[in-house]
Amino acid sequence: MQKYILANLERLLLILDNKVRFILGVVSGEIIVSNRKRAELLIELKQKGFTPIPKKGKSAEPQVAGANDDNSEDQEDGEQETASKSVSVEGATWGDYEYLLSLPIGTLTLESVQKLLDEKADKENEFEILMGTPSKSLWLKDLDELETKLDVRDNYLFCLVVFKIMNVCIITFFYSYLYCILCFRSSIEKRQKRVKRDQACQIKRIVWLQNLQRSHHSRERILRKQMLSQRMTILQWKLVNLSCFIIN
Repeated sequence: MQKYILANLERLLLILDNKVRFILGVVSGEIIVSNRKRAELLIELKQKGFTPIPKKGKSAEPQVAGANDDNSEDQEDGEQETASKSVSVEGATWGDYEYLLSLPIGTLTLESVQKLLDEKADKENEFEILMGTPSKSLWLKDLDELETKLDVRDNYLFCLVVFKIMNVCIITFFYSYLYCILCFRSSIEKRQKRVKRDQACQIKRIVWLQNLQRSHHSRERILRKQMLSQRMTILQWKLVNLSCFIIN
């Protein structure tokens, strides 16, 4: 594993070094990429000591920064130009320099060179640290990172479970609270209906008592009238008898 990482770092450092040299050559005018044939570019890059680095895996042919194919050729020779992309110069093909020739025009500046130099310094520091680190330490470091990631994952799953439980508890509490409110409201409505019914019964009872009292008073009046009429009748008979007695 350590050898694989070191090999990748060496390859990356080589690419960064070649990119810096290439961009400086383009900026200073030592390397001209526009209006040139591909074979000439390959020969020049090979002569200037740029390392051919094939791209991993198959990819499409790159677009050269600021470069054009021979514009003086007719369109009928397009197939020949396409075939020239795969031209080989001293064992180096066009794809071997794709990491240089596919750089955008905007990166061919001194600012990009400084960024590449900073990146190269970081990678060199990383390479030196990795060189001085035993393989066992790397394995232990990887195990520690794996353990840390597993702890983070476990904490995430634990928090997720707690969050779901809290959601269930909140939903249960909400529905329980809603049920209690509905029950309380229903009991209040029943109590209000019962109070209204009792009030209606009391009103009916009061009305019945009032009617009963009225009927009782009316009966008393009738009895009094009857008694008065009877007394008047008795007095009339007495007066008649008295008058008859006086006459006799």
